[in-house]
Amino acid sequence: VYTNQQRLARQLAQTLFGLGAQLMQFLGGSESSLAASMHNEDLKARKEFGLLAGEYGLGIKDYEGAGREGYAELQSRLGNEKARARALEGDLKRTEEEMERLQRGEQLNLDDEKKAYENYLSQNTAKAGAELEGIRAKLVGDEGQIEREMRDQ
Repeated sequence: VYTNQQRLARQLAQTLFGLGAQLMQFLGGSESSLAASMHNEDLKARKEFGLLAGEYGLGIKDYEGAGREGYAELQSRLGNEKARARALEGDLKRTEEEMERLQRGEQLNLDDEKKAYENYLSQNTAKAGAELEGIRAKLVGDEGQIEREMRDQ
């Protein structure tokens, strides 16, 4: 266990010394190369930022264009739906008017049928009354005849 710890400590020390040496080499480099390196990094960063900004700008324009197209499509659909709703309202109104006409017509037909039936009943009642009077008269006549015949016998 102790040898493993020593070996790990040695590896860690070597790694730290290596990193320290690289850092010193970097820091020990000439000021001009450091400035040039920083300038190059700055140019790279600006270039990348410009590319990203351009891509996002195009993306935003695409998004805005798609938004406008979607809005126009929704407006068109809404207009179509409104027109369809107006057409359906017109159909419904015409249907209701037709139903009212049919109901009035049915009511008139029922009233006419009722009057015709009442006339039929009145006529039949009058006929039946006349027939009944005729039968009564005949019965009275027959009764009178029977009485005369009985008296004659």
